[in-house]
Amino acid sequence: MKSVFLVGTRWFGVLGPCALLIDNLIERGYKVFIFGQKDERYQQFKCGHVELVELNVKRNYYSFLLDIDDILLLRKYVKKYQPEFIHSFNPKPSLLCYFSLLFNNKSKFLIGVTGLGNTFIKANIALRLIIQGVLKRAAKKAMFIFFQNPDDRALFIKQLSVDQNKTKLFRSPGVDVHRFSFSSNTLESGKKIKVLLVARLLWQKGIDDFVDTYKKLEALGLNDHYEFLLVGEQDEQHPDKLVQSDIVEIQRLGIKWLEWTDEIEEIYRENNILLFMSKREGGPRAILEASSIGLPTIGSNCTGVKELVIDNVTGFLVESGDVDSIVSRLEQYRQNPELITLHGEKARNLIGEKYSLENATKAQLEMYV
Repeated sequence: MKSVFLVGTRWFGVLGPCALLIDNLIERGYKVFIFGQKDERYQQFKCGHVELVELNVKRNYYSFLLDIDDILLLRKYVKKYQPEFIHSFNPKPSLLCYFSLLFNNKSKFLIGVTGLGNTFIKANIALRLIIQGVLKRAAKKAMFIFFQNPDDRALFIKQLSVDQNKTKLFRSPGVDVHRFSFSSNTLESGKKIKVLLVARLLWQKGIDDFVDTYKKLEALGLNDHYEFLLVGEQDEQHPDKLVQSDIVEIQRLGIKWLEWTDEIEEIYRENNILLFMSKREGGPRAILEASSIGLPTIGSNCTGVKELVIDNVTGFLVESGDVDSIVSRLEQYRQNPELITLHGEKARNLIGEKYSLENATKAQLEMYV
């Protein structure tokens, strides 16, 4: 039976964005294997129709023995099933797949650059050069390489000499517009504006700006008009993680924290504005989900974020670290609450529906030729 391998960091991270892709591949007669870390979240998705294979796949680049175990396991499955396609997501899984496919010219290799992680940002210079060298080789072996924003695409073409004809641009991982159905975002008179951030607890996700905005509102005597909620799980593997004392301090300030919920769509519906000041993204799912439900986004004018926020149409773009501008935009919404509703409606139409899971799936299926 012909097969496809989908290789990511976590089962959860593959099963959600690839739900329709998996269904389509199965309809085409493929057996689908999902490779990645087993995690606590994957069971919220339908997974009985695929084979789940557990990898170590640590996101950092210092886990060489564990990486070798992953490569050998992938190689074992490649030899046994001879997959027609191996479709990887994120740089680290792409590297593991590349090594497992050495001396194999039958499987068609697809690389998804859904974010750069530590590859170009946090890794030291020597390690970065090694990683980039291997990624360059992997890109040569790949049939297609797809990106979620034009900046990452340009970076790979320039720094890794990637053949532009191999590249594809999918602006997002796609959002399930049925699960994240539109809900009219109307602020009732006298009610606090509820400001939300959904992100892993990493400083680079803009948590510093989120916290500093709350502090600034408090210093201006405006915090009684707002309620801040941070939703995100801790990431113990990441060098940029928040430690427990950081979380305690955030809560002490008056910001609420929710580690996780399988019903994140209900959280969006209970809030008014997404404040997403990440320093760099691939195609941030939080903006897609918020937009689909009808929340405007105040976002950073940074790679991956700026492509999913239309300034003064679906929200506002501000420079990373510019807390005064964030406060100004929040006050603009508070003084003109009808703008929350208007921007939320535009976000659903111009972002949520445009970058739906259905459209993202159709784009990815074009690579399966």
